[in-house]
Amino acid sequence: MLDVSRGKVPTLETLFRLVENLAAYKYNHVQLYIEHPFHFPSHPEIGAGSDPLTADDILALDEHCRAHHVELVPNLQSFGHLRRLLSLPRYAHLDEVGWQWSLTPAREETYQLLDELYADFLPNFTSSWLNVDCDETWDLGTGQSRALAERLGKGRLYLQHILRVRDLAAKYGRRIMVWADILLHFPDLVAELTDDIVLLDWWYEAQDHYPSAVLLGSLGRTFWVCPGTSSWNTLFPRIENAIGNIRTFVRDGLAAGASGMLLTDWGDYGHYQLLSLSWYPYLFGAAVAWSGPDIELDHFDRAFALLFLDRPADDASVRAIHRLGRAVTLPSLGLPNRSNSALALFDEPLAGRLIERTDPHDLEELAEAARAALRAWVALPDAQLRHDYTFTARLVVFAAEKLLASQRVRRLLGSLPDPADENGRSRGLTQLDEAIARLDAQRSLLERLAREFEQRWLAHARRSEIHQTLDRFTALGQRYQAAIAWLREQRERYASGLPVDATLATYSPGPYHPLWEEGVQKLLELVRLAGPDSLPAQLRESLEREGLLGGAG
Repeated sequence: MLDVSRGKVPTLETLFRLVENLAAYKYNHVQLYIEHPFHFPSHPEIGAGSDPLTADDILALDEHCRAHHVELVPNLQSFGHLRRLLSLPRYAHLDEVGWQWSLTPAREETYQLLDELYADFLPNFTSSWLNVDCDETWDLGTGQSRALAERLGKGRLYLQHILRVRDLAAKYGRRIMVWADILLHFPDLVAELTDDIVLLDWWYEAQDHYPSAVLLGSLGRTFWVCPGTSSWNTLFPRIENAIGNIRTFVRDGLAAGASGMLLTDWGDYGHYQLLSLSWYPYLFGAAVAWSGPDIELDHFDRAFALLFLDRPADDASVRAIHRLGRAVTLPSLGLPNRSNSALALFDEPLAGRLIERTDPHDLEELAEAARAALRAWVALPDAQLRHDYTFTARLVVFAAEKLLASQRVRRLLGSLPDPADENGRSRGLTQLDEAIARLDAQRSLLERLAREFEQRWLAHARRSEIHQTLDRFTALGQRYQAAIAWLREQRERYASGLPVDATLATYSPGPYHPLWEEGVQKLLELVRLAGPDSLPAQLRESLEREGLLGGAG
């Protein structure tokens, strides 16, 4: 399952190549995760501006899939994750609580809308399935459906929606799949689902054991396990996490009676990662799903080098994949579902949260792992892979060196010689000049990397929503300019014999929230609208650890 809704809609040529390669490695099922980027004739404004897939695109892709013995399964988000749709005035009245996230089940118009979308969407597919998604409905029962939730309970309210959607899909001859995350909180209600519904059990962190698979197996439900590629929320995939997640989840799924594996590849916060980076977990997923969880990693790596990379079996290119995949998860960089390698790229140059939280030794290893990868990947025969991989390696080097430079500047501001001492002041001015020059050089390099990012994006995807990431590059460039201007002001103070502002009290980064820091602000907005109890316990606890939740209420 490839996410095409977080900013990146692949070209039809890219999707054709993707299907051909997946089929060659014996995948038999493909989904494109869609929230809005489809041209719905009855509701054209939903996909407007995203260069959406059209009915003709889907018809052509469906035919291409069938020619390669792959089933193209329609996937259309039918409950939550509908921020784009609910931000449009025509649909605002269907917003559960004003957070532009979930359709309200309290209005019959919700089901009329879904019926019309299904009528536009489903006839373009030959598959008899529909993945209705319906995951992470965090705002359910907090607004328009609050009275229903109080009377029925949130679990039964959710169940009623799934059954309504199931009946709508059945009108068009489809059985539904649904993500299992919400239903797992209400296992006593699972028995009320009709037998034709497949539950999709998703977890994306490597664990020793997956209790949800055991639970679904014990309930006698038809279910699939859904690990992830660990390619999103990071500059390079968290390869070791992907290996553990896929291997153990498939193992537990097999033991509990799962009838399939759906490997997921998401694109959170603009889908800035390149599709090429997911091929190692794609093929590892295929190998484990067909051959079982006990395949030897060394055997797989040798086959991957020979068959996919067209390199010798013991080639350094595969070792580089593992080393860089480990480096992005070093202790001060690795987080659940993400890596701070990505945040390091866009973090504020002087006031970023990572500056004091990241171990410089981790950053040095990250940079060196990327440099070693660059040396190995320049020999890749496939031009697209070579350019994608080497660009990513250089982007990782930049991110690591950027954060190291920020740490050095912050240390320098707190350790400059007394400006009243002429000799010390002279040394300090030299150090400040070097720091300013370093930041200015990074700003210039950032501009070149942004241009190359655009080139790599357009090699695989439609332009329409590239602005989500290019705007981040632009905003970071503006922060560099502000940081350099402020440092020059501090240099003037220091040159006149005054101390610099070592605590950055006079430096204002403004409302700058890159990547998932933007997501945190959205969650705090939900807390203000619906209260902290609307959040899943894990998210609530995370905000509390950061000291953010108390201030939101």
